[in-house]
Order: sequence, then C-alpha cells, then structure tokens
Amino acid sequence: MPQVICTCYYCCKKTVVVNGVSQPGSKVDSSTRLRHEKKDRSSRSQSPSAARQNQAGPSPAENPGQHQAIQIILTTTLILVQAALAASGFNVTIPGIKIPNDIRTAYKICSIEPEIQHIICCPQCFSIVPRPIPWRCQWKASPRSRACNTDLWKLRGTGAGPKWVPQCLFTMQSFDSWLRFFLSRRVIEENLEQTFHRHRTARQSAAFGSTMHDVQDSPAWQGLYDSVQSPYHLTFAIYIDWFNPYTNRIAGKTVSAGTIMLYCLNLPPHLRYRIENMFVIGITPTPHAPDIITISHLLDPIMTAVLKYASTPGESVPTSKHPDGTPIVVKVVPLVADLEANKKASGFLSHSATFYCSFCYSKKSDVENLDIRSWTLRTGAEVRSQANIWLGKITKAERAAEETKTGVRWSAFHRLPYWDPVDHNILGPMHNWNDGVLQNHLRLLWGVGRDTKEEQKQKEIEVEDRWTATDISESASELEELRQEAAEHSAEAALAMEQMIPPNSLSPSPLNNPLSPSTPTQALMSHDFDMHDINDQDYIPPVSLDSPPFDFTSSQLQAIRTGIRDVSLPTWVQRPPTNLGEAQHGKLKAYEYLTLFIWIFPLIIPEIWYSIQASDHDHDQLECFHHLVSATNIVSSFTTSFAKADKYTHHYTHYRILIQKLFPHFPSKPNHHYAMHNGNLMKRWGPLPCLSENFGERVNGMLQRINTNSRLNDLDLTMLRQISRRGRLEAKLHDGADKASKKLAPILDPPSLFDSKSHDGLWMIKASALNDSEYDTLLSYLHQTGRPYRRWDSLPHPDGSLVLRTTVARPRQIVWNNHTFSCQKSHKGNSAIYFFDPTTQSRRTGFIEKIWELPLDNILRIFVVVRAHQILPPDIEAKAPFLHYSGFQTRILYSQPSNELIIIEPIHIITHLTTLERPTGTYGINCPTLVVCWALDRGQQH
Repeated sequence: MPQVICTCYYCCKKTVVVNGVSQPGSKVDSSTRLRHEKKDRSSRSQSPSAARQNQAGPSPAENPGQHQAIQIILTTTLILVQAALAASGFNVTIPGIKIPNDIRTAYKICSIEPEIQHIICCPQCFSIVPRPIPWRCQWKASPRSRACNTDLWKLRGTGAGPKWVPQCLFTMQSFDSWLRFFLSRRVIEENLEQTFHRHRTARQSAAFGSTMHDVQDSPAWQGLYDSVQSPYHLTFAIYIDWFNPYTNRIAGKTVSAGTIMLYCLNLPPHLRYRIENMFVIGITPTPHAPDIITISHLLDPIMTAVLKYASTPGESVPTSKHPDGTPIVVKVVPLVADLEANKKASGFLSHSATFYCSFCYSKKSDVENLDIRSWTLRTGAEVRSQANIWLGKITKAERAAEETKTGVRWSAFHRLPYWDPVDHNILGPMHNWNDGVLQNHLRLLWGVGRDTKEEQKQKEIEVEDRWTATDISESASELEELRQEAAEHSAEAALAMEQMIPPNSLSPSPLNNPLSPSTPTQALMSHDFDMHDINDQDYIPPVSLDSPPFDFTSSQLQAIRTGIRDVSLPTWVQRPPTNLGEAQHGKLKAYEYLTLFIWIFPLIIPEIWYSIQASDHDHDQLECFHHLVSATNIVSSFTTSFAKADKYTHHYTHYRILIQKLFPHFPSKPNHHYAMHNGNLMKRWGPLPCLSENFGERVNGMLQRINTNSRLNDLDLTMLRQISRRGRLEAKLHDGADKASKKLAPILDPPSLFDSKSHDGLWMIKASALNDSEYDTLLSYLHQTGRPYRRWDSLPHPDGSLVLRTTVARPRQIVWNNHTFSCQKSHKGNSAIYFFDPTTQSRRTGFIEKIWELPLDNILRIFVVVRAHQILPPDIEAKAPFLHYSGFQTRILYSQPSNELIIIEPIHIITHLTTLERPTGTYGINCPTLVVCWALDRGQQH
C-alpha cells in the first residue's frame, strides 16, 4: 500500500523529506492517516474549559507548545504596549503575566480551593479513630461487646517504596471555612437581611391556615425563627443519600458513596438550591454504606462542627458587611432523605420493625388501620428519652429488646439540643410518593410491569434452591453475631465458638501479631436483607392462580401506550416509554411516575372506566384513580394550606379504602402508612416539594459525572474537592463581585434580550409590519390595560404622546420562567397553554398563534397572541367525566379551536398544557374532541 504524508498533531513534530525538501510530517499508510485525523478532530471538538470542568487532579496543559505560545503572545503584547506608551512620553512599567502550568495553581489564585479535612476512620464500622492511631479498631457495639478489631493500616506502594497508610479516611469540608466563604458574599448577606425584615414586618399567618408557598411561610419556620433577633441566625436543612459513583455503567463495579449536604433555608428558593449556595459537607467513604449503627460515627464530626454555632450569642464570623466579624448562630433542621437514609440517620427502625413509623406508634399488624384519630402520635421528648435509655443499655441483647419495644435507637442527631426527632424529620416525597405510592399502583395493583405468575413462581423456586456465596457469607455473619452475643454473657462459650472455622474460610487465620502487615482486611459488614420482604417497594409478591389480580386487557394496555405516544408534551417534559410495562425500557424514574399520573393518565384512563353502562367495579376503579390523582396533585404542589392538607388526607384515605376493596391480593405496605402523615407534614412545613430529595439527587448526578479516574482509594476526596471548587467558581461568576468574573459571566451565559433595554438597530433587522387587524387588536389591548398609546396615523401627535409602532419582530418562541413557549406551527406541545385573560379576568386555555416583540417605553416587550380553545356546550361536556372529577384538572373541548384571538403578556401565562386529540364518538360525543390538562404548573403560578 502506498504511503502518504500525515500532518496530525503528533506526526507534524517529525520531519519527512519530500523531493529533497524537509517538511513537518510522517509517512504512514492512508488508513493510519485517517485514524490520526479522526483523533485530531475528536481532540479539537472538546474545548479546554469543558475538558477541565470535571478533571480529577492536577493537569498540565494538554499541549505544552500551545501553552508556551500563548505566554509568548501575551508577553510580547505587553512589551509592545509599554514601548508605545514610552514613545508617547509615558514611562509605565506593566507587570508581566504568567499563565499557570498546573490547574491547582489557577484554583489557588482564584481562591476557590476548599479546605478539606481528612478524618481517619475504621473501614468496617466507620468509627472515628483518635490519635495516636492503633493498629486495629477498638470500637464496641455495646460496652460488653467484643471490639471491632479491623485493621486500620495498610501498605501502599509509592515511588519511594511501600508506605504504611490508613485504611480508610472520611473526607469532610471545613464548616468554618465554608461559612466564612458563604457570608463573605454580598448577595447572600443582603438576602439574609431581606428574609429577616420580611419576617419581622409582614409575618405570614400560616399557623392560621393561610396559603404557604415556601418553607418560610410555614408554622415550623415561625417556630424556629420567631425568637431570632438577627439575620445571622441561620437554619440549614441537612440532606443525606447514597449513590453509585459509577452510575451502574461499569459492569461489576457496585460502589456506594454517601452525600451529606446542607442548604440554607434563610435564602429565597431561587438562590437556595443553586450549587454555589449548597454545602457538601462530606462524602462517606467507599465502597460500602454505613449501617443503622455506624452511620452515627460519620455524623459525629459533622455534629461537632455545627454545634460550635448552636448557642447564642453565637460565634463571630467575618461577613461582607462586617469584616471584623458578627455573631453567627446555626441550627441544622430538618433532615431530608429517602426512607432508608432517614431511618438510618434519625435513629428509627426499618420497615420490618414492629414499631416502624417515625411519627406514631402504629404497629406493623395495624398497617391497614385508616382511622388517624386512633393512632398514638410520637413526641420529640418521648423519642429523646427512649434513645437515651437505649444508649444506656450495656449489651446488644438489651439494646435489641429496647428498640423492639420502642422502635428507637440512639442517633448522632440527638446531640443537637434543638433537634426534635419527630417534628424535624421530613418524609421525602420523591421516594415516598413517586417511587413508592405511584410505583406500587402502576406495577403492583395495575400490573403494568408486574412479572407473570409463572415467571414469579419459577423465580421463587430458583431462589429457594440456590446456595450461593451470599448464603455462605450470611451464615458466617450469623455465626459471628452468635459468637459476639456469647462473649457478652460467657467467656467460655465465646472461647468454644472461637475455635470454629466460618463456612467461607479455607483455614484459620490467626491474628497473633498486631503489627503484621499481612493481616487481611476483614470482609465488609454483611446485612441480612430479605429479598422477599413485602415492605420492599420493588418487591412483587406471588399471587394465587385461583383468584388472579387486576390486569388491563391487551386492548386497554395498547390504548394506554398509544395515548402516551400521541399526547402532546412541552419540551421540558420527558415522554415516558411508549412500551410501558415491558422490561426493555428499564426502571422508570421518580419523575416519570409523576408525569404519567398527573399529566398523561388523566387524559387516557377515564375512557376505560367511564360510561353510562359502567359497572360498579368500573366506577370504583375510576373513583380510586381520581382520589390518587387528586392526592398527587396536592402533595406535589408548590403551594399548600391547612385546607389543602385536609383535602389531601381526605383523598388519600378514600384511595386506601378503595384499594383494600379492589386489590385484596396486595396488602398495604409501611410506605402507604407513612404517606398518611403527609397532611400533617404539609401543615407543619408547607409545600413538601420545597423539601424534596430532588435537589440533593441533582447534586448526586453532578458528583457521578466528575472524572475520578476510577481510583477507589480517593474517589470520595476527588468528588468532594471538585464539587466544592465548582460551587465557589460559580459563586464568582454569578455574584459579580470580581471585575474579571463579572465580564466573563455574560460570555459564558449570555443574557436574554427579554425585558432589557432595546437596541433599535438590532431589533429593526428582525421587524416586519403589522396588518391593520393585528395593529388594532394590539392597540385595543394596550388601552384596556391602561397604556394610552395613539394610532400612528392619528395626526398630528401632541408633544410627548406615545405612538404605537407599526412593526414588530416575530420570534417563533420565547423563554419564560425557564420554559420555552412556541408558536403552534413551531411546536404544538410548547404552544398549548393555560393562561389568565386580563380582559375577562378568567383562566382559559388555547394555542399560541403568534409572538410579537417590540420596544415600548424603551423596553423590549413581548406580546403573545393566543387562539382560544372552543368550549363544548354544557350538556355535551357533561358526557365526559371531567366535570364530575375536578381533581384531574382536565377538560374536554372541541378539537377545532375558536376564532377568538386573545393578546396576553408572558406574565399571564400560568403553565403549559398536555393535550390529546380524541376521535368522534369518545364519551358518546359526535365530533372530534381535545382533552387538555393544566396540572403542569404544580401550584407555582396560581
């Protein structure tokens, strides 16, 4: 094969002679040159800033020659500028600029390097090890238990030879350092003062049942904030969750890392959940998560860090307005976590316990009891007392008996003097409701995704007959627990059991020499998880073949899938899989369950069960579905009140009554009981989405995308350092305090021209003339809204009069409240809107037909032309179920829009709609119809 000249990045460093002339390049095969060129294009397609965004460690420039060239260009430019000034008579010395070779130097110059603390802990029980560090862990599960005895040191190979290093480190970010950074920002301090003055001058009456839009409107916030005498009394919610850093994409790598994060509830919602304002205080060591006992070991140093600021008058910390320091008080409440993390961290027992509920003394045997008045509620004082009694027990057996009696263990949170283990405990709505109640209804009760009975029975037989390494490990774990229990009561029994060899050991492993470097690391703590526990939200129990459960018919299931395919959705809503129920689409996300049940199913499901000839069973199914959707709309809303909380409890209680009747094969789970407490949580804390795990899950996603080079030893350190750097860097960009960052921010994130000062020249390029009808309609709207503009041809115009232009720009779409709204011809889903009509003072639905943009009062204004939907006559509309089931937030209309055009402004848009066109004959209506749902705003614009 003839060779060709390659001049790729690497080959051009070489020299090749062609016709006696030396030139950069190398002779290679044509296929090799293609491969080199492809690699070059791939390298160029990623900008250096993007490549370094999540880079794990120190990074010398990818191209040293390029780095040197830029340095030479800058130096030469400065020399020329200095020479030019000198020639003009100005003797100025311009300091040189040196570009850092190492990214760490750049971090240091920009002051975005976080202060990281490394705490030595046991790799098995996670107990914090004091200095001097022993060879083995001395922690005991109870005063009379045997020590953990796990090796705390290991040999690591280094360039200088083997080196003894700690087995495990818990990586924390310094709370003192971060608090100084947080309060040094003027935007933070100004918003803290605004919250303080707003609470003082215009206190919300949420305790008396008014509408609550945020945590700051809630009785719980008033209870925490009423005694506050300064804007510097801060309340932080704490979020805890575990995730797989490898995102399940690398086969065989199942690793668990835990995020522990704080976010300040004193900030308004638009700032509260930004990454630069949230504090990732620590990431738990990999590869396994702590258990219900050892979680407190990792929480202890965090509690110590925040307890420093717990008592008044507080600790002095410099701020942007008080550089010499001002007293700061910090409270860490509430706890936000999924069910597993919540139980671990707060000290309550799991789903399988007799007293499984964190809010009441309901027993597992009473899970079907729906009479809330018969429940005995827990109090914070009682739980604290029970936790102290548990802590005072000296054997594991005594502690086990005590926790069985009360459902409570000691937790590190009990160290906080202001902590109420009941009132300050949030039931995460994302996992409890979306991944819990809704998933259970879809997969288990409706059977969409439920395994077939034969497959389920076969799986059970296979599981029962299989003896795996897990079984062996569990047997060894059980033997170890028996040995420890024996040690607490009888030294002789312990000695006898010590001679036994565990099933997973080939030979005894004497540990006589505590300094031996060859001592193997103990196996990770095993947990006996019952894979067939009915409390597991993903578990699908076997059912009787003699009395099969509910299933949609094949035609009904196909109608549901067709509806999912055909429903129009705005671009910000991800369409759920159109093969719903098949294994190929994988596990649904929590947000997809919410999308299905409140934005899509209300358009489809009623057709299955609603008709004049509907049976009592079909009527009950529709009633059950309506109660579920109604409760979902309330619990997922960003607006609530005491009345709405009571309405939620009404709908959810009736839903549970009906599922007990309709689905007798499937008993309620503890998760169903937990959701009964959501009404009280809304009354106490306000809208639950404001305290959802969703904000923490977003941070987990950022951590998963960080390049850690799969180095398990320092994976948690890398993630914590990078997410902390990112937060501080984004603070520099968004705050605008630094001049260079202030200029850089609009380059990285260009601002919209919307509602900004207009540049007539730029606007005129896009402008086109309004026809007479459009002009008159716009002028009429301006007059109706109190803006006295004159027609352009009403000559002569008095001095200072406002004359309406005849030309407008016609963008196809605009962005409002972070959502895109488009003309119908551009995108149907983005054009369907629920809006407020200022001329009739009513809420209506329609499609956006046109968007006009023009300068008024030197401000670029947006006007939206909406073609209203055509309403069916009342007697025809009553044939459909939506007038009778208002909780669906859905209506049926003529498919053909009306001739009425309505002008509104973006501020009048409430939300997008989901829409579904229905053929003639649907619900007995003799014309094509359109079903629309306006639940997408979730109370944010009402």
